[in-house]
Amino acid sequence: MVYFLLLLAVGLSRIFILAHFPHQVLGGIVAGAALGWMLEACVPAERKLSFYLATSLALLLSAIGLHWSMAALGVDIDWSIHLATKWCLDPEWIRVDTRPFASLCRDTASAVGLGLAIHSSLYTQLRHERPGWKQRAVGAGLALAALQGLNDVVQPENIVLWYGLNFLKYASFPWVVVALVPWLVRSLPLTQTRPHSE
Repeated sequence: MVYFLLLLAVGLSRIFILAHFPHQVLGGIVAGAALGWMLEACVPAERKLSFYLATSLALLLSAIGLHWSMAALGVDIDWSIHLATKWCLDPEWIRVDTRPFASLCRDTASAVGLGLAIHSSLYTQLRHERPGWKQRAVGAGLALAALQGLNDVVQPENIVLWYGLNFLKYASFPWVVVALVPWLVRSLPLTQTRPHSE
């Protein structure tokens, strides 16, 4: 029940800040819940870097193929963008990061970033350690600050540069959280970590 209330709160907040239309939020909740349920048994714990790169490439190619197929059938997949452009009081409210390709860019970059993070030397040094509560609290604070700093990077006006920088930004998020911040926290003079028995 708490999970569904959280989903409702996040969905309503996305609509409230004009990041998504209601049908997009509802579709995202349904698709996310269905995918989570179907893929629950297939969590990629010990995968090679090629798995993450292939996942990213498969996401990109399937989305591009779907886009071209829909365009060939005469379906306008940007119909909601056209409606928003027509009815919004200020066209600047319609941002590039709300478009479907921006979401795809985030997802593919996150898959690449997670693969790079898990296979980085920083992560392999720390993967068998269990941080104490002080280290976890400091790590959470540092991760939030680092991600907010990365998120506040000014985006260029050029659309190609925007997508390129967006890809790099979202590829760095998992690496910062999974590899860099834990390594930095371990370097701080806090309570020592305990080896994690597997």
